[in-house]
Amino acid sequence: MANLYNKAGLVNIPIGYSDGFLYNIKPVDDTLAFRFNRDSSATRVNKQGLIEEVSYFGPELVTNGDFATDSNWTKGTGWSIANGKASRTAQSGSTACDQSISLIAGKKYKIVYTLTISAGSFNVRFSGTTNVNGLSRTTSGTYVDYLVAATGNNTFRLVGANGSFVGSIDNVSVVEVLGDKPRIDYTDSLTSPSFLLEPQSTNLIPYSEGYSQWTWGGNSNPNNTTRVDNQSSPDGGLNASLFTRNSGTSGWFSPQNITVSLNNTFTYSIFVKKNNSSTITLLNVSNSPQSKVVYDIDLNTFTTETNATGNSLNYGNGWYRISMTFEHTNSGGTSAQIRHTLEEGKSMFVFGSQAEQKSFVTSYIPTSGSTATRAAETCNGAGNASTFNSTEGVLYAEIAYLSDTGTYRTISINDGSNDNMVAFENRPVSNQIKAFINVSGVSVMSSTQSLTNVKQFNKIAIKWKQDDFAWWVNGVQIYEDLSGSTFGSGVLNKLNFNNGDQNFPFEGNVKSVIAFKEALTDDELQQLTGPEYNSFAALAAAYNYTVI
Repeated sequence: MANLYNKAGLVNIPIGYSDGFLYNIKPVDDTLAFRFNRDSSATRVNKQGLIEEVSYFGPELVTNGDFATDSNWTKGTGWSIANGKASRTAQSGSTACDQSISLIAGKKYKIVYTLTISAGSFNVRFSGTTNVNGLSRTTSGTYVDYLVAATGNNTFRLVGANGSFVGSIDNVSVVEVLGDKPRIDYTDSLTSPSFLLEPQSTNLIPYSEGYSQWTWGGNSNPNNTTRVDNQSSPDGGLNASLFTRNSGTSGWFSPQNITVSLNNTFTYSIFVKKNNSSTITLLNVSNSPQSKVVYDIDLNTFTTETNATGNSLNYGNGWYRISMTFEHTNSGGTSAQIRHTLEEGKSMFVFGSQAEQKSFVTSYIPTSGSTATRAAETCNGAGNASTFNSTEGVLYAEIAYLSDTGTYRTISINDGSNDNMVAFENRPVSNQIKAFINVSGVSVMSSTQSLTNVKQFNKIAIKWKQDDFAWWVNGVQIYEDLSGSTFGSGVLNKLNFNNGDQNFPFEGNVKSVIAFKEALTDDELQQLTGPEYNSFAALAAAYNYTVI
């Protein structure tokens, strides 16, 4: 296949990026790269299989975070700085070690620290008019908190959260999260990543990992259930909790009310890992009948779905992300109460709860005290008129859409409008894709086909040439049209993850996009889109690229 790439004007696989850009293998001119934007941080699964925050960060805000000297910190009762650590002895009440830092209300900050603890509990805090607290920690380890500063926050505080806290802290860091970094995602494969583009979404759960903070109607959790925090989690930290259902006729854990709008669709998701429980039940008890899914972790299937649908995804190392999609009805008012139940006497690890007003799951959005929003992403404008051949060519992509229904989601070569465009798009009808070509505002090819599952990776290629149009999916030609004119020379000048005029942006995962400068033969198209062709591996090998 290597000689086939010589026929391409643009070749992209998810391997190289910088602030605001996603680079192509071909052309190598950086000025012809995709322009990428996302005005927030976001998460991905990295090539070690761990969930991580993907962001650009501002400068370090903490001075002497390694405690090399006894300076820059204001020490409360029981605190001392020596031997590269800030330490505290047991006291009669909560005391802190402070530093004044410059924080901006509404901005998100990443806090990292290493804790050695002998007794009690510890957390970090933005202090001021309103306090913003990190998660409470009771075991030693290196921890990461993401906090959004409130108005009046001007002090960073190490908090001995109760009088019995005894321990030390070192390697403290606070930086602002700037965002705007493309995501190379390994969720479905640790050897063949994809470029992830998602819409804006908000996690309505205020404490996505801090289950000790979940309450309902003034009642703390759990009910007839015990919880042990600081367990190994799929982000490589100690941010999961182990819940055990005690004996008795009923028992649930982590009830949480979320504010919702009536008669809209929501998806609740959570990461689970088996300890000795084979099933877990997710409920929205505010609906009537209750929205309910029962997940069997041994079989990786849903055994019950009532007034809801379930979905699961294997994250490796025993972790699965399961979800419940439901329409919130009038019977529940403007509040949905999420609950979880286990089998009697059984236990399970949980992590990363998320509720979003979507009919599908998006990437994990961590929260620590309030809702959090991941901004929408755009990626457009790669190439110029010399990158493409307007009179003939092929647009190829290996993609998986986030959803099989909804609005139009498009990838196109165009002239900055949809009057001149080669495109394929997901349709609002379940599992439908349309391939079409517009020349000077006139449709010269249009075909809508149903695929088995647009949320799984499909290889799609559209060919255009005078009186020779076709499109192929997964090694099979599914449409052909042997009449029609193509564009004049130099008309097509950019490749966008939308329809050319910035509408209907693509949402999903992309393993590769290639724009060929000549119409390929049927044999070449069959091989290119066939099951034996691994686009990422083949392109990485051909161009001697390594993954990020």
